[in-house]
Amino acid sequence: MTLEAFLKEWHNDNPRLLVHTSGSTGAPQPLWVEKRRMEASARITCQFLGLKRGDTALLCLPLDYIAGKMMVVRAEVAGLHLISVQPSGHPLSLVGTASEGQCDGDIPIPIDFAAMVPLQVYNSLQVPEERERLLSVRHLIIGGGAVDDALAAELRLFPNAVYSTYGMTETLSHIALRRLSGEDASEWYTPFEGVTLSADGDGCLVIDAPAVCAGRLVTHDRVAFHPDGRRFRILGRIDNVICSGGVKIQAEELERLLRPYISQPYYVTKTPDPRLGEAVTLVIECRSSGHGARCKGQEESLGHGAWCKGQEESLGHGAGRKGQEITSVADIRAICTEIINSPTPQLPNSLNDQSPNSPDSQTPKYLRRVVWVNRLPMTETGKPRRSAPLPDDAEMEELKS
Repeated sequence: MTLEAFLKEWHNDNPRLLVHTSGSTGAPQPLWVEKRRMEASARITCQFLGLKRGDTALLCLPLDYIAGKMMVVRAEVAGLHLISVQPSGHPLSLVGTASEGQCDGDIPIPIDFAAMVPLQVYNSLQVPEERERLLSVRHLIIGGGAVDDALAAELRLFPNAVYSTYGMTETLSHIALRRLSGEDASEWYTPFEGVTLSADGDGCLVIDAPAVCAGRLVTHDRVAFHPDGRRFRILGRIDNVICSGGVKIQAEELERLLRPYISQPYYVTKTPDPRLGEAVTLVIECRSSGHGARCKGQEESLGHGAWCKGQEESLGHGAGRKGQEITSVADIRAICTEIINSPTPQLPNSLNDQSPNSPDSQTPKYLRRVVWVNRLPMTETGKPRRSAPLPDDAEMEELKS
């Protein structure tokens, strides 16, 4: 969708707007939302950040999804000067070039407000000129995916305000923020005023945000609350809990443990197993020519929509052993052994002990299989599509019997 088309739709007489979910757990679903609630969400964000009329906002997200649409609505509601660039993995490389919605062909520096996904931030940090532009953004919010520990550590040194967001299409973008930069950086999300949170019987987050959502919203996100009862952390999606031989493993937990050791994109999912019920399975992109035909065309591996170009540079990366390619199950066995024997495991929030201070370095011992693919199944917004069938070119190997 173009900016012109969205503005035409925004200013028509229909009090509702058709949006689509991101498709994290399946095909994107249509959803009618009220424009007045979108305006309410925009006001909450702009007031929290202290944005004022005339401030510059950078639109670098697709207008097909709620994140991009809400950037436009915030500009409309708060009187921001909206600059639009083509969504891409390197949005700041387009600073100073003519693009859709940009009249004068010159983006003012610094930018007062920008919203990006983690891969855009990661990619921008790799290019010195883009990094300087990112450092100058006065308010940066990051959503659409988890901010890993390595990226969070780098952002903590930023001089301006950087936040990770929590929300979804149904809440019209975010309902909580987590500070990533400066002395106030935190592991905990803080909900906006007027938002009440609780957990259901399965430990999933329940959101009551009447300004932006008509009813109570029961999410699929497993939550742990701070002792203050208000701040919270997301442990992972309940859909991603793998019950393997009676032991419950959170896929995101294992991914975080593996991240410092694996350089290529990967994710953890489950595959059927006659003995265990579900086998914990690592799906990983193969980049070594030693794996023959399954690596053919790897250099063209993205293809998840033009705006995601560069995804291969960020998914699954950690700050640890950069450049270490995993090319065999022996490599993975060695990594799992090292994590299990580590005296300082890196992951908080074990599924079986939800205390943020209780790491579980034993999780890798439940990893049973490895699936090698040319390209990870992904959504259009760059999230792992764990529920998707494995690609035809997938090759599965047993890690242990």
